[in-house]
Amino acid sequence: MESSSSQMELADNREINKVLIQSLAKLGQKVREIRYTIADRPADWVTASPEKSAADDATSEAAPTKPPEGPVDMEEFKNDFRCITMDQRNANGGGSSGPIPVDDPWGAFADDQLGLMDHLGIQEFFFMGYCIGGPFALKLMERAPSRVLAGVLCQPVGHASKTPDSMYNSGRDLWAPELISQRADVTAEECERYLHNLYRAQPNFVYSVSRDFARSCQTPMLVMPDDTPSHSYEAAMELVELAPKAEVTVYPWKEQESVKSNTVNQVRDFLLAHQPAAANA
Repeated sequence: MESSSSQMELADNREINKVLIQSLAKLGQKVREIRYTIADRPADWVTASPEKSAADDATSEAAPTKPPEGPVDMEEFKNDFRCITMDQRNANGGGSSGPIPVDDPWGAFADDQLGLMDHLGIQEFFFMGYCIGGPFALKLMERAPSRVLAGVLCQPVGHASKTPDSMYNSGRDLWAPELISQRADVTAEECERYLHNLYRAQPNFVYSVSRDFARSCQTPMLVMPDDTPSHSYEAAMELVELAPKAEVTVYPWKEQESVKSNTVNQVRDFLLAHQPAAANA
């Protein structure tokens, strides 16, 4: 799980609905292609296109052989869930591509993720988002509350009072120049408008949803805080205070191996506790 998307379903496949996704790219909105991988075939990245069904997806030899690793390796969960990892649209170093959705960037990411779930025939799922995947998770909870059974927000980005433009600056200085160098159809002005709508149109919290939504959100969530210029501790803890079904791990949780191991177990237990009753039958 990290800047790609991760889905998890129960390992015994009694239902094809328990999934944990993280960050994706898109099926719909003229997406050129998306790349995803499933834990039961970890050596393959698969390319999907809007015109094809999941049965038509083709393995791509040019793609990486394993999804990039985040702070918690997907391998930790593959025995309990079906894990699906996917590139997010237009991520640097990724294999998914599509237009720049300037007018509604967070909504477009949610549509991408839901499009992949539809493509794979998965109705309900868990979602685990790393970094920018935290706001992805919250937007999905807002867009499709009946489909997202629970979410884990690992090191979520958000507004930090000391470094309010950290994510905008990173996108402007790192993401945009690389994308522009590879795409003749993308301009610097388009990227700046896109980044503005991502990080400045709704600032001072978690970017993708409002505080009012956080107060009303009934989706269980587990927050794993971090404290860097982009991974805002203050925004993460405010979310925990506002969301009625939010839980939080210890912080810090990554530095000591024993603490990290206990935290990973906490994530697993949290997700298993929110399985639908039919999954335990």
